[in-house]
Parts: sequence; C-alpha cells; structure tokens
Amino acid sequence: MLLDSFFQIKNIGKGETTVVDIELNPNHDIYKGHFPDMPVVPGVCQVQMFKEVLEVLTETKLQLVKDVNLKFMSVLNPLENALLSFELKYSSQEDGSLKASGTLSANGTKFFSTKSTYSLK
Repeated sequence: MLLDSFFQIKNIGKGETTVVDIELNPNHDIYKGHFPDMPVVPGVCQVQMFKEVLEVLTETKLQLVKDVNLKFMSVLNPLENALLSFELKYSSQEDGSLKASGTLSANGTKFFSTKSTYSLK
C-alpha cells in the first residue's frame, strides 16, 4: 500500500536484529494534508510501513492483531529525515501468529517503537 510510493526499501541487513534502511518520498500526496508547510509522517503510516517491511521479510501477507507497546517519540519530518532505519526482531509463534518488535530511527533519533502481534492473511 505504501511501499514503493510513500517509501522505498534501500537495504536489508540480517543478523540477530534485522536492519532495514528505507527512504521516504517527501513529495507524496499525504503531506499535502499532513501538513502543507510542515510535513509530518502520520503515526498510522509508520505502523503501516513497519507491517509492510515485515511482509517483505517474511514473504507473507500480515494483519495487525495487537500492539502491546506502541510509542511515537519524535516528530518525523520527511524533509529533515528522509533516510531512516527500522531495527526489528520477529518470530513465528506456535499458534501461527508472528510476534515482532522494532524501532524506526535516523541519526540517533528514535521516532517510533512497537511490540506487536500479527496474524497471517
């Protein structure tokens, strides 16, 4: 939904923690309404980007079931921070769900963090 128009994945580094480098499109139409002279990445878009990154990593369509701990720590302006990194961990559960946690940050500033559960679509 947002992948390849609102943001692009630039690099995926797998290890104990997976790091996914992304680039925001600061010219996306969303910013015309949120907000014209001071663009801000909506929180719902940050949640959706996290889900879509997980879908790429797992090669599975997912649906958010529960967000146990969702935080927005700083305002994310795409003109100031177009290059960002998701740091995330995820694992499949016995019931078939997927648990994930992660943060979105740039240059030492954290913008978003989550601990969530997804079901497979």
